[in-house]
Order: sequence, then structure tokens, then C-alpha cells
Amino acid sequence: MTYLEKNPMVMLGDEVKKKTTDGFLEGLCGNYQCADISARSYEDIGGRMAWVVTTKLDLPAYSDMGIPDAVLIAASTPDGYMQLFSLHTADGKADELKPILIEAFKSVTPFE
Repeated sequence: MTYLEKNPMVMLGDEVKKKTTDGFLEGLCGNYQCADISARSYEDIGGRMAWVVTTKLDLPAYSDMGIPDAVLIAASTPDGYMQLFSLHTADGKADELKPILIEAFKSVTPFE
């Protein structure tokens, strides 16, 4: 899990929070070199809205380690901290392991 700087925009309402968190995920994937996050979905996970995506990372080091796929969940806390939860997996296993990261995400209580 990664916390980034506080972004007060997420406290301006649900639609702004959705767009801000999506922009956060897009920015991370640009830096993180995700191959494709176009299949992301905005989901209610245990009462918290979050962007969820499975993707193949375009990172040779991850391919060399045998974990080129990833499940990513981008969310924000009530006080505006942006969060990324990630699970790196073997090729073709991201969809199968996605429920594990979702269950882990549910167990994390956002701070206020």
C-alpha cells in the first residue's frame, strides 16, 4: 500500500472524489508503466468506492521475476490521502487472485 500526499480535492464530493482518484490511478500507471488500465471499474468494496484494475505491467524486471501481472486498487481516505493497493502475480493469474486483494482492502480501516 502506498500513501501519497494529501489531496483536498477528494473532500469536495463524490463525483470529484471519483475523478480525482481516477486521475491518481492514471498518473501512477503512467509512472508505474502499466500496459493498460482501460478496463478499470469503480466499485463499492466494503462501503468504500475504489478503482480496481487487473493489468500486465510493462516492466522487464517484473517479467524477469515471473510476476508481470498486477491487481491494483486506488482509493482515498476520508481526509484526502490517496492510496494504492497492489498485488503482483504470475502471468494470467491476476483475475484469479483479485478477490484476495479485495478482501485485504476491506480489512484496512481508513483513518480520519
